[in-house]
Amino acid sequence: MKEKIYTIPVNDAYQSGCACPLCQLEADVEKSTLEYFLGASLMEPDTRIATNQSGFCHEHFKKM
Repeated sequence: MKEKIYTIPVNDAYQSGCACPLCQLEADVEKSTLEYFLGASLMEPDTRIATNQSGFCHEHFKKM
């Protein structure tokens, strides 16, 4: 199958050797989202205000 930009993460998940490619995709998205959020995004005033008001669940707080 010809690789396209949107199939790369799926192919990477299958080639990672993990037990479940969907779990791998979920972990990859969660990791990249946390990295983005904890970077420059958190310094934006609107994001900071919303974060200060709502906080995070225990699971994601541990991952930070």
